[in-house]
Amino acid sequence: MKSLLLFGLVCSSPCSISSNALTDFNQQVVGLLRKLNYQVKSPLNNQRRPDPLDTGISQEDLAARYGQQRVLSLSLGPKGRELWLTHYHRGVTGVFRQKRILCDSSDKFFCPSLPAALEEGLMPRQGREVDVLAALRNQARSLSRCVAEEDRVPLAERILGRVDMHLVVKNDGRVALEGLAPAIVARSRFGACLKSAMEQLNLGPFAGPAINLRVPIDL
Repeated sequence: MKSLLLFGLVCSSPCSISSNALTDFNQQVVGLLRKLNYQVKSPLNNQRRPDPLDTGISQEDLAARYGQQRVLSLSLGPKGRELWLTHYHRGVTGVFRQKRILCDSSDKFFCPSLPAALEEGLMPRQGREVDVLAALRNQARSLSRCVAEEDRVPLAERILGRVDMHLVVKNDGRVALEGLAPAIVARSRFGACLKSAMEQLNLGPFAGPAINLRVPIDL
């Protein structure tokens, strides 16, 4: 069973939705997620509800920070008749998917299209949705440390010029450094440092074949 961290629906005072209606609605969401084979987890006290407009979150892999593959946050629109479903996915910086649906709050809070909206938002991520370049940018500090260590090597032994990394992103999200060129780099401490830095990455699971790419580094 897959796990998901859920920030359920809340309503600030004054609120047109009763507390009982909110409780019933959140229980309905949990029930639907369980039918979709998700183990639903509640946030801990130190896990702040994400705000998709927060520029800090837009540059962060929120699901990874919370130790989850997926995070779902529910929020009300300004008039209390719209529900926003905001998804965060491990390996994705910022919002992964977001959908707005209309609801009826005249009696109890009810959203007719909620089951379909949840299922749509939880569809497997495709390879085309994996932002490998963003992940590499986030790993720039580790790569810079490798380059800095190589700069301290005596000039006669130092690797100079262009180094090509052959990376494979497997569909479980793990990254493998399959090759380095020129071959001398693969046998060096610099090559070992690059391998360690790259294979710390986890871009989160996705559907489809592995992603192959070559990344150059100029020394």
